[in-house]
Amino acid sequence: KMKFTDKSVVFSERGDSRYFFVNLSVTNIGNRNVIVRNWGMKVPKKSNYLLVQDMTNPMLKLLQKSLPYTLEPEYTLDLVFDLKLFLKNLKEQTEQGTFAMNDKLTFYVDTTGKEYALKIKKTIKQLIEDNEKNV
Repeated sequence: KMKFTDKSVVFSERGDSRYFFVNLSVTNIGNRNVIVRNWGMKVPKKSNYLLVQDMTNPMLKLLQKSLPYTLEPEYTLDLVFDLKLFLKNLKEQTEQGTFAMNDKLTFYVDTTGKEYALKIKKTIKQLIEDNEKNV
């Protein structure tokens, strides 16, 4: 089971910093361990784009589990990506013609032997417009 949000925020302990990120929550609803190898996004009839953890952001480094990750039954893994970099990537891909502003993204999780996908309701244009104030 998967759930996507583009509205995740973490505040520093002192309250002087905020970190915005996109989050894909993956829950193992089966009865066996699942090995999550990687994750990414794609649009219909186009290439897949692997999302790689940003090791320069200390907050995301703390939040993100290293992949591959063994996900036990009934547990959830949160896959996070810096919102600023996410939006920058979407803008670059639309400017290059790889994505269109009216495309809807599908996020995928690659596990050993199977790929799981979640198509989100927002278009790329909506994702950018809804989140530009947070970057």
